Amino acid sequence: MRISVWLTTYNSERYIAAAIDSVLAQTRPASEIVICDDGSSDGTRELLTAYANRHPGLFRIEFNERNLGITPNKTKVAGLCTGDLVTWLDADDRFLPRKLELESDALLTHSDAGFAFSNVRLVDSDGTPLSEWDFSRAFGAGGPVPRDTLVGALLRPSRFTAHLRNELVHRCLIPTPAFDPRIRLWQDWDARVSLAIEHPGIYVPETLQEYRRTDESCSVTHTVASLEDMVYAAEKFHDTIAALPPDAATKSRWDFVQISLQKYRELGQVSRRDAARARRALARLAFRHPRIFAHFYFRPS
Repeated sequence: MRISVWLTTYNSERYIAAAIDSVLAQTRPASEIVICDDGSSDGTRELLTAYANRHPGLFRIEFNERNLGITPNKTKVAGLCTGDLVTWLDADDRFLPRKLELESDALLTHSDAGFAFSNVRLVDSDGTPLSEWDFSRAFGAGGPVPRDTLVGALLRPSRFTAHLRNELVHRCLIPTPAFDPRIRLWQDWDARVSLAIEHPGIYVPETLQEYRRTDESCSVTHTVASLEDMVYAAEKFHDTIAALPPDAATKSRWDFVQISLQKYRELGQVSRRDAARARRALARLAFRHPRIFAHFYFRPS
């Protein structure tokens, strides 16, 4: 069974070597590493070319002539993968050595599963461990996760269980396009929710990847685009949330409103145009959930 790993890069010179090295160090090797660079102006292109030259036949690297943006670039790279199984890695994160082995074994054991995921270690910009996202309290000791349990957890954006990462998925289940073009920053999470709605997930109770928290990765959460993504997701998954068990549905709705208002309050100085965009997004959310919105809006921040 062939495994594809894809990455996207944009001015990723500082961390990209560590990310690629973590893929090369897997106990079950990747069959291909597919990378789309989105117009880097630092040394990223040269680093990628050097890796491709050292490992002929393993890398497929595309250099975009113009900057596409995050979602279009991820859509492009996902469409270039040819493996039976596909996973992904941000350019500043790392896989731990048994990631591909244990997750592919889980999918082979549970042939009805669509994807596998595992625990995440958070590290700082220097790679120092900060904490662990251990999903065992939410998903048990490992194995198949009931659909409502997994979807309900993913639709709680205030909780770390919403942010499992780097799932290994059967390529035949990836839609075309792989990512919703209306999502600009939360495209991985959005695609993951859509996948979990349609296909069973398998939890591997091991820490198999590192997520690097940097100033850059944190700053994107405080943008109008992030707020708009959150409100759009609340609308997109409205019917899915309504179909959850009542307690899970209520918690999800409250989460979306609370996090959206939090994002609005953390925007800081923005242009008049962006401020108007943010207010329009909040108005849509308030119209759909007036009681919950009023509860959080009039509560001191």
